[in-house]
Amino acid sequence: MKTTIFKTPLITPFFRLISRLGLWLTGWKPAGYPPKIDKYVLIVAPHTSNWDFPVGVAFAFIYKMTPIWMGKDALFKFPHGPLFRYLSGVAIDRSQSRNVVASSIRAFEERQALCLTITPEGTRSFTEGWKTGFYHIAEGAKVPVILACMDHKTKTVNFSDPIEATGDIDTDFQKFSEFYAPVEGRRNDKFGPVKIREKKLPQSQ
Repeated sequence: MKTTIFKTPLITPFFRLISRLGLWLTGWKPAGYPPKIDKYVLIVAPHTSNWDFPVGVAFAFIYKMTPIWMGKDALFKFPHGPLFRYLSGVAIDRSQSRNVVASSIRAFEERQALCLTITPEGTRSFTEGWKTGFYHIAEGAKVPVILACMDHKTKTVNFSDPIEATGDIDTDFQKFSEFYAPVEGRRNDKFGPVKIREKKLPQSQ
């Protein structure tokens, strides 16, 4: 495991203290805790604002998690690339979704512990559903999905129990939808339905 802000002597405890203070000052509090298992795909939603990132990082500190998150490769270019990598980010090429799934499955196979964190909306804008790459990663790696919600209405963070990817994606997505039904994003008009995003067919000429 590479050195990240979540695994750096002296620095990690300092930021954990700062995170506790910051969350207390802004009124955020935990409503639940992540299950204590070694390998899982962690889904974080809704993702409707840039403010979701620092809130999520702060909670990762107080939960003593070591998440690995994926972001578009443009985020990891100079000059801020090294910072995002230190913040435990991994660059992905969105045009190569199959390679992302395969390499993620391989990462689970090669590590004894891995919390792969994904925002399946893929954008802060409104979307008609979620990308399904995270589901195929969990299914291929034989690890559960855990849902995490940042509810801006109650200013709480909570987690689901582990959900196995059964292969019946429609039924499993119904479970995801039920979990997020009462949750509100910071910009709730940007929080789209929790369903499988339909691929757009090319228009005929």
